Amino acid sequence: MPTKEEIERLFGAGDAAALEAIAKSAPKAEAKEARRALHRLASRGVRVPDLPPSGERAYRPVQTDFEVECHLAAPDSEGVALVAVARAGRAGGIELVHAGMTSRQGFAFASGQVVGRKAYHEFIAADRGLNHGLLLRRVAREVATSLLGQARRRTEAAGRVIPRAVASLPAEWFVPLVSERSASDADPPASTTDVLFAEPEFRTWLPSRGFLERVAMRLEEADTSRLFIDDAQKSERLEAVLAGATEEFFNAETRIDYAWRLDVATQIFDATRRSAAALMARVAAAHLADQRLGLEGCGFTRAFVRRLFTITSGADAAEPGTDRNEHAPRLIVTPDEFAREVSKKR
Repeated sequence: MPTKEEIERLFGAGDAAALEAIAKSAPKAEAKEARRALHRLASRGVRVPDLPPSGERAYRPVQTDFEVECHLAAPDSEGVALVAVARAGRAGGIELVHAGMTSRQGFAFASGQVVGRKAYHEFIAADRGLNHGLLLRRVAREVATSLLGQARRRTEAAGRVIPRAVASLPAEWFVPLVSERSASDADPPASTTDVLFAEPEFRTWLPSRGFLERVAMRLEEADTSRLFIDDAQKSERLEAVLAGATEEFFNAETRIDYAWRLDVATQIFDATRRSAAALMARVAAAHLADQRLGLEGCGFTRAFVRRLFTITSGADAAEPGTDRNEHAPRLIVTPDEFAREVSKKR
């Protein structure tokens, strides 16, 4: 093992070849001294060999043991679903691309970043998405490529620019699949699909506040009207108001939008092994997609507006010591209030 004194002697003699041999083969401390001696020789004008850099590289080769992972968050109240794609970065780390998409515009937004593996796994372990706190669920790659392909096609059809972060993905990430929505005799009836609102993904699926306030006003007018003789007539009128509100909300365009939202939710249910909910979502999506079918036959659409109102009968309002206004149709303005109301009924 060369000593520091020997390396210094070789430096004094200008023996670059011997110093090079020590720098390549000696232990770390001695190799470092030999490199330092070579640099000193170079500063004096002596021709010295080029040595490879020592220590770890600033940019290490990409690790190939990371498999591509895809995640999906169900559409939020605005109908924006989130797809997240994670793959090995070209210069190390994890390249994470997340894109928001809607049934009408295609890509609503997209962004990309490179994160370390630890940060990425912490992000996934938290199981929280970027989509207003909705849960991100792991899905198969073909689910992500299908949704990305659909979004790209809709974005281009609308004459809009594909976001740069998404456009950087290879062509094989955009393969839209044909959705299977055909109904089967073995499927449950669409009238039972109101049970979908027990799923957490649908808690934020609400009409606009302005729409709900208009419906509340119509219900209050019907409830206080003197044109009805008995409670049966009044109850019939209240139901008619809610049915009209459902027809108003679920026009042809909205039916297509919510059929797409239900298709996305189906992928979430399949990924989380909620087979019953997945089946119900498929049935509701098929019903909405078929414009020939009436809304009254679909439990999902019937409950969409009705679940947000509390309507009591005239007999309840006549109880002693109660305020008549307490039993008028009441708008439930937040999902939390709605959840509390449902828990009371259970």
